[in-house]
Amino acid sequence: MAVDTRKVVVLCSGGLDSIVTAEMYRRTGYDVSLLYIDYGNDNAEEEAEKVKAYGVKHNLKLYGELLQTDFLKDAIKASPSYIPMRNLMFISIALSLAETIGAGAVALGIIEVSQYYSDCSEQFINSMNNLGLNMADIQVLTPLINATKKDVVSLANCFGIAMEDIFTCEHPNEDGSACGKCDKCYDLQQAQNRSEEHTSELQSPVLYR
Repeated sequence: MAVDTRKVVVLCSGGLDSIVTAEMYRRTGYDVSLLYIDYGNDNAEEEAEKVKAYGVKHNLKLYGELLQTDFLKDAIKASPSYIPMRNLMFISIALSLAETIGAGAVALGIIEVSQYYSDCSEQFINSMNNLGLNMADIQVLTPLINATKKDVVSLANCFGIAMEDIFTCEHPNEDGSACGKCDKCYDLQQAQNRSEEHTSELQSPVLYR
């Protein structure tokens, strides 16, 4: 199948970075398909709900995959912030989907700070991009890779994305709200605290409950 260069599969977790990535492509006229992968993470239900809501709101194609193994469960228990080579698995599934539906690109919401992890580094992304292009003529794109979390918060505000539209928390409370204590919650709080202008903050009447 010939690929369509204006068609993209966005690996979407329902979090700030991936929702902003999807919105960037949607606003620039791409045919966006969303892929959510449940790998046994604690926040899968909350994340999937936000991905579905965003997709339904904008009439986007939605795809879901279940990827659960014993070693992933052990890895999550050991360190939920970093699952070894998680993006290698995710990108492989996304490339397979992209080739199946004729999409010319796969996109991820990796940002500047993420590059501390080996499977988020520019070297890793370049390797996956080369693989995608050489094997299937499909690009692997990370449009936010040089953006800080503060930059992404500003973009979200420009796009009209609010806290109720995303879920960025590793260990949600029993009622499904963000814990306010994990690394992801901390990063988002710090990004908002560093915003110098009120308009650069992601608006929400209740950030953490």
